[in-house]
Amino acid sequence: MSNQTPDGDQFDGFAPRDQGFSLLRTPRQTLAWYLRAAPFDLRPHDDAQPRRSTTKTEPATKPRVRHRDGETTVLLRGLLLIGLAMLTIGVLVLGLLLAGLAIITVGAELSSLTSGHGILRLSTSGYVEPFLHVRAPGVGWHQPVGSYWRYWTCIVVTLLVSISVVRALMSRIRRRQLRARRRRAARSLSRTAMVLTRDREIEQAKARFDDGMAAPKRGPR
Repeated sequence: MSNQTPDGDQFDGFAPRDQGFSLLRTPRQTLAWYLRAAPFDLRPHDDAQPRRSTTKTEPATKPRVRHRDGETTVLLRGLLLIGLAMLTIGVLVLGLLLAGLAIITVGAELSSLTSGHGILRLSTSGYVEPFLHVRAPGVGWHQPVGSYWRYWTCIVVTLLVSISVVRALMSRIRRRQLRARRRRAARSLSRTAMVLTRDREIEQAKARFDDGMAAPKRGPR
């Protein structure tokens, strides 16, 4: 850093030499001397690095894109599956209830007929009260249906016959399904065999053609 003024004067530090210089005459030059002689630069630097901010900046996060259409589809599928499950359960419960009512009706009719009391008159209480009065099942039907052991024996026999009939029907359905699967398998095997035979014939024909082309041609004698 030079200690020479624009006019050629010399100064040391902040005290300019007395060379006939007046502060009142040139205050701008005096201020420039003091700024140049200062141990640090009071002027702003153009190439100064910007001061780092102490505040922590959060990293920029990508906005979360919500696929509302996909979520709505999944929700609708879930509701549909729940509805189908509830419907299936309801149908099964209703079927079991109707089957139980039918078994009780047939067993009570059978007990009444075998005991000689004629055809049984149906009553809604006859499906509940016999379970409350096991030794007097006729109380619920409001007419005699025979002894309690006959009544419950007929109910159990009807239940066993119903189970056996259902099992026989299910086994028959399974047999039909198995036969249909075997037929489909045999058809697919026959088709596969036909395709393989056709491919083999084609390969043999190609081989004969290649042999005929490779054989030397004989000219006329």
